[in-house]
Amino acid sequence: MYHLAVSVSLATCVTTRSTWNLKGIQLDMQLAKTSLMSASGHQSRSTTEPDAKSDIWSNAGKGGFEPPRPPSYGLGDMNLPKFVFDDVPLFLGLITDLFPGLDCPRVGYPEFNTAVVRVLQEYGYVVLPDQVDKVVQLYETMMTRHSTMIVGPTGGGKTVVIQILVQAQIALGLFTKLFILNPKACSVIELYGILDPVTRDWTDGLLSCIFREINKPTDRKEKRYILFDGDVDALWIENMNSVMDDNKLLTLANGERVRLQPHCALLFEVGDLQYASPATVSRAGMVYVDPKNLGYDPFWERWLSERPSLEEREELGALYQRYVPGSVLLIKEGVVGVAQQDPLKTIIPQTALNMLPIRGLPISPKSGDGHQTYTNHFLEVAPLVCQMFVAEIGYG
Repeated sequence: MYHLAVSVSLATCVTTRSTWNLKGIQLDMQLAKTSLMSASGHQSRSTTEPDAKSDIWSNAGKGGFEPPRPPSYGLGDMNLPKFVFDDVPLFLGLITDLFPGLDCPRVGYPEFNTAVVRVLQEYGYVVLPDQVDKVVQLYETMMTRHSTMIVGPTGGGKTVVIQILVQAQIALGLFTKLFILNPKACSVIELYGILDPVTRDWTDGLLSCIFREINKPTDRKEKRYILFDGDVDALWIENMNSVMDDNKLLTLANGERVRLQPHCALLFEVGDLQYASPATVSRAGMVYVDPKNLGYDPFWERWLSERPSLEEREELGALYQRYVPGSVLLIKEGVVGVAQQDPLKTIIPQTALNMLPIRGLPISPKSGDGHQTYTNHFLEVAPLVCQMFVAEIGYG
């Protein structure tokens, strides 16, 4: 119990200094304890029973019997997904101080990891260990929470993480269906429904229809998720609090109550939690997707790999390495070689991803096979184009 108290306090201390203002995590200690105990119990049952599937929980696919894991395993697995890029080293350092000399590798899911990598390759994405780990973190969080928020700025890969999770589960034989809606695209009445004050007739809203549909009993092995792709604020989310807590009940204005079934879950894809109340935040599992983990290189590499000509890929790759990384460092961080100065000011704020000259490069007409190709003349003047790009972004 001491380790449990330390773990919750540790998560509170580190998380409250995160830049995305997770204010509610320290206000609901009971939910944090329940989540950690659930995860630890799940691991213990799966790793100490000889009949358990060793390829799901055993480390690196050892198989067979495995002794119970120390509290630090659940500590890391349940808290690492919440932290921003800059807080991860701090958290790992505190774990090392609490459990000196104890090596705590990540719990392995060989089959699931293989499915994630295969799906990423099938869809043409660049396979990155950090992004694969984010999919696994979401998978782990959803094991212990029926409501999960995927939080992070644009460009971090939130949508890809969710879609890859769904496709990986389908590849493993677990049929998964995603119902996507934007709660900010309609009013609260249109979302939840309305009761006519005169006739007492009830009219279902968008969410109440979907919620009732997905919670119908099923005999097949499947998962159904509602994905709220929009900002979280008190105007509409407060009505979901009874669904997100242990009651799992959606109470409508006509008095009807619809229970969330075990094969259903809620997902929230949001940029930040600025307008979410602590009561809402504390009820959901958190996975923070930081754009710093992804960077902008994967976008360039995928675009470059689709070029039909080897000559183009080599020339453009060399020009990219020569001009773009240094230019982005100069503009965003003010780094020139090993020297540090003030970052450059732009008229319109730009992210590193928006600066990539992928869409702005002059392209010749499409070739016979439908691919757009660069002319030899362009490859000769491309260095000048890159220099113009640096001047335009940095000083325009």
